[in-house]
Amino acid sequence: MVGDTISVGSTDTGYLRLIVNDVEEEPLPYLFPAEQPIHAVFDLYGQCTQIKILNDEAQQNIDTRTVLDCEKADLERCEKERDHNRLTLPIASSSEPQLTTPRSPPVSPLRNIKCSYREECEKFRKRILLPDQFFATEDALCYCQNCYKLRIHSDEKEDFLLGWVKFPLCNSTNISADKWHNAYYPTRVGNIRTILERGQPLTKGQTQWGDLVCQKEDDVQVVFYPSLQNCDITGHKIDNKLAHSAFQLLVKPGAYSICRETAEWNTKETGAILLQCLLLKLSINC
Repeated sequence: MVGDTISVGSTDTGYLRLIVNDVEEEPLPYLFPAEQPIHAVFDLYGQCTQIKILNDEAQQNIDTRTVLDCEKADLERCEKERDHNRLTLPIASSSEPQLTTPRSPPVSPLRNIKCSYREECEKFRKRILLPDQFFATEDALCYCQNCYKLRIHSDEKEDFLLGWVKFPLCNSTNISADKWHNAYYPTRVGNIRTILERGQPLTKGQTQWGDLVCQKEDDVQVVFYPSLQNCDITGHKIDNKLAHSAFQLLVKPGAYSICRETAEWNTKETGAILLQCLLLKLSINC
């Protein structure tokens, strides 16, 4: 939002520090290269059109005209992309066949019920600056205690989703996935944006570092689970709470292997996974 401040630095141990509006986030275990210059890159994304560097020394070295020209070019490019997307979207009619898309969660009357927990998770989703373009127009589906009780006579009742809020995602492909299998991929909050932009979960080797490291040629295995009950999900500290995140996937039948000892599923096949929903969960940090 306008007026938000972000500070970046390093800890005594060399970890990355990130401070948002005077609230310090959990240090990122990324070791900076010793005795090498470090450069900052600012990416104006989504509705962000301008930033101001508060460091006086750094600001003196910036060509203001170049920065403004880049901002203008980026804005023009974004507007062209938006116009193009609006023009190329198919217009549904009764005489035209509908495109086949991956199945989405069934529409539930529970979505119309006011829920403070769901609203809290929606505010958290906006707080971590996830662009709306990744999300479907459907409302979030809540599985808190109160909403869960209302699902006693509903086919949406899933025990392992208790406490989660499900945000349906847009489908950027035309792959028919009606018979694909549901699976779940736990991830750190800091990796959500990267996964949404990639359209695929991180590989096993990238899980720890996200997009801070390049993918190796032999690092192609993606690990996921048939249920969230089998997942060890690392929480992200925010205020007095812990935020947990995961993705609900659609996986192509026959394209993955099952490890019965650890209840893991994994695949090395490209295009065998579709992102279906983002799952968020907030709990008290004791």
